[in-house]
Amino acid sequence: MTSFRKILVPVDFSEHSDLALQRAAALSRSCEAPLTIVYVNEPLMLAVPEGYTIFTEAQLSRMFDWLQERLETAKRAATAAGALSVQALMLHGFADGEIQRLATEGNFDLIVMGTHGRRGLSHALLGSVTERVVRTAPCPVLSVRAPGTA
Repeated sequence: MTSFRKILVPVDFSEHSDLALQRAAALSRSCEAPLTIVYVNEPLMLAVPEGYTIFTEAQLSRMFDWLQERLETAKRAATAAGALSVQALMLHGFADGEIQRLATEGNFDLIVMGTHGRRGLSHALLGSVTERVVRTAPCPVLSVRAPGTA
C-alpha cells in the first residue's frame, strides 16, 4: 500500500463529507500523515426582478463565523478519530478549482472526498464537485459514498 505524506479532505458538512473525514482520519493515522480539512465557500448571488442581491456584511460575518465553528468541529472530530496534525482552512471561490489549486500548491498526494452519488437529472443539474476534482486533481482522489446511496 502506498504511504501518503499529506492528505487533503474537502468538506461540505454533509453526511457524505463526514464519512470522508472519518476515512481520511484513519488514513492519516495509519500513514502518519498530516491532514488538512478545507471548506470552499462558493460565491452566491440571487437573481431578483430588480437585478442581483448578495448578502449584507453582517450576514456574511455571521455565516463565516458559523462556517468557522463547523470547521473547528470537523477538526476536533478528525483529531478524536486519530488524525495527526490536523489543519482546517476556509477558501473562497469555486470548489473544484480551489481544491485543485490547494492540492497542487500544497503538494498533497491524496484527496479524500465524499460524494452524494447523484445520477440522472439531479446529477445533470447539480453536477459533481467530486467528479470534476477527480478529472483535474494532481494526485489520487478517494471518493467515499455513504452506504445505501445509488
